[in-house]
Amino acid sequence: DLSGDWTMEMWFKPLSTGNNWNEKFTLLNKPGSEDNYRSNYLIYLLPSSAFEADALLCSYSSTENVDKTPDLVTDRFFPGLDSWYHLTYIRDTSDKTVKLLVHNSDRNLVHYEWASYYEEVHSQPLLNSNPLYIGTSLYSNTCFNGYLDELRISNVVRSFYDDLYAEFAIDINAGEAPLTVNFTDHSLGSPTSWQWDFQNDGII
Repeated sequence: DLSGDWTMEMWFKPLSTGNNWNEKFTLLNKPGSEDNYRSNYLIYLLPSSAFEADALLCSYSSTENVDKTPDLVTDRFFPGLDSWYHLTYIRDTSDKTVKLLVHNSDRNLVHYEWASYYEEVHSQPLLNSNPLYIGTSLYSNTCFNGYLDELRISNVVRSFYDDLYAEFAIDINAGEAPLTVNFTDHSLGSPTSWQWDFQNDGII
């Protein structure tokens, strides 16, 4: 069981994808109970018919509200077949976010996604004594068609990106002037200074 910070990481190489939701491929799954199928945590490879496009899904269920999950879905990226990728799924209690990083075999970052979780809804992941499933799931009759390697699950936040990658969240994106906008920095690479070019004209 994981309840606070965590880092899940693995190398994976998909050889095919399923055709529908029932044929989704499980990379990792800690299932819920018979009365509640929601998972403590999961990483799925979804076929396009299960979502708008082929996608990776990382999620967990919370004790307070099992139907509200902080999902990360890579609808803007899907790993190519017969290629190795390194996946990192992080839950960081210091800034109340979950993060997904995908690197290719050259260790270049090819996808970064994050989402906030809310203390009153997602604070405590669902805990149980069920076993961990790797490459398959308690609720699926399919197995991941590909290779998995170097799986590691830690109860700490690990860093997997040293170069700078700018990523910011805003609390409001429209309104009457003058408009106050608060920015939250979710950038990678530990920046030490910031410069702003709001007009995108090269003038700071």
